[in-house]
Amino acid sequence: MSKLAKKPLQIPDGINVILKDGVCTMSNGKNSIELKYNYSILDIELKDKMISVTKKNSSKDATSQSGTIFRTIKSSITGLLPAGFSFNVNLKGVGYKAVINGNLLFLTLGYSHNIALEIPQDVSVKVEKNTALIIQSYTKGKAMDFIKSIQRLRSYNVYKGSGVLLENEWRVTKEMKKSKK
Repeated sequence: MSKLAKKPLQIPDGINVILKDGVCTMSNGKNSIELKYNYSILDIELKDKMISVTKKNSSKDATSQSGTIFRTIKSSITGLLPAGFSFNVNLKGVGYKAVINGNLLFLTLGYSHNIALEIPQDVSVKVEKNTALIIQSYTKGKAMDFIKSIQRLRSYNVYKGSGVLLENEWRVTKEMKKSKK
């Protein structure tokens, strides 16, 4: 069993947790997240604003699932808090910029045309300056999927140091080959 899953998790005020038939539903009044788990091998208990995950048997599957479910519940509760998940994305390159128009994010990434991306429903995007994006969501997975879809449009160039990067992401920059004279 995971070391983390052995300790109960404190549920903050404003977060409601409902356990029913292998589904753990967490909500904050505005947003809701449902998590399905295998109730034949795991037992999730809710007592006095504390949630704990225990395994019913000592199988390998129960051991691996206990830590995963505990971490997913903890991440979901963190996302439902007012701060949620926030990621800063930088566009590094000559002429790179971003503009929001309605539900579309228009990116200029060095191609001959602008690229329009539809912003997912549970994700909010703010543009600071022209090259800095703040992407927020209550679900970490949806925010990261949207960031990865932006990064796929212009992959990182190791020689120029340009591309779409997360704020604290570190990438290796190589030195260009020198021509012989």
